[in-house]
Amino acid sequence: MNIFGHRKPSLLRCLVAAVLLLAFAGLAGAAPATAPFPRAGVLEYKVYMGEYTKGIALGRARIQVESDGRNYRLRNQAELIGLLKLFYQGVWIDQSRGRLGPDGIEPERYSEWRRTKPERWIGVDYDARRVQVKAVPEGLALRAGAQDRLSVLWYLGMVARGNPELVSAGKVFEVPLLTFRSINIARFESLGEQVLPTDAGPLRAIYLSYREKGEKPSGIEVWLGIEQQMQPVRIRYREGDSETFDMVLEGTKGSQ
Repeated sequence: MNIFGHRKPSLLRCLVAAVLLLAFAGLAGAAPATAPFPRAGVLEYKVYMGEYTKGIALGRARIQVESDGRNYRLRNQAELIGLLKLFYQGVWIDQSRGRLGPDGIEPERYSEWRRTKPERWIGVDYDARRVQVKAVPEGLALRAGAQDRLSVLWYLGMVARGNPELVSAGKVFEVPLLTFRSINIARFESLGEQVLPTDAGPLRAIYLSYREKGEKPSGIEVWLGIEQQMQPVRIRYREGDSETFDMVLEGTKGSQ
């Protein structure tokens, strides 16, 4: 059967069609342009329960940013302050490490330590194109551009620096997000530029928000500091309808 009608397609027409198909396929799978990974340094935050302008200060967090140009490591360590420290022992640690590829951050291992609980982790094998998680023994198929809970914040900042149009007000930017059970598509919506009042002075930032769907929606909101290499100056984690943890930048060491 000739699907082109009565005339047989010429070799030239076939070649043109093939080139167009390849071009469109390349555009569909193309990763956004990203700026280089930020310089090494430490970002220090105050942690609140609830909205930081109204909530209660619970603790402090330090995020270490490390890179040798080929590999990176992000380590977020939080601990309680004041009387709470007497009743709740241990620290909260998130760590992401991996390599820096042509399309930006490529996480290879994400780890969580919650107080005295054992490590939970996610591993990524780029050669096999698989993601290892304890809940799925056979693993998960890797999706291009996948990020973990910590690396995604720096990935968004690198995209914002490399292609600002993608995070302009009203735009929606999708990122495959690694979890301990699956790979979700996180749709970050840009709410444009905001100015955050803080004890250290006003911070100009681009506000991006991602909320999961469900009965008890959770999500991540991040404010990327315009004068801080688009690194997070505020991070808000929503755990269901009731719990909100707000991290606000207090200062930096070596990263500016």
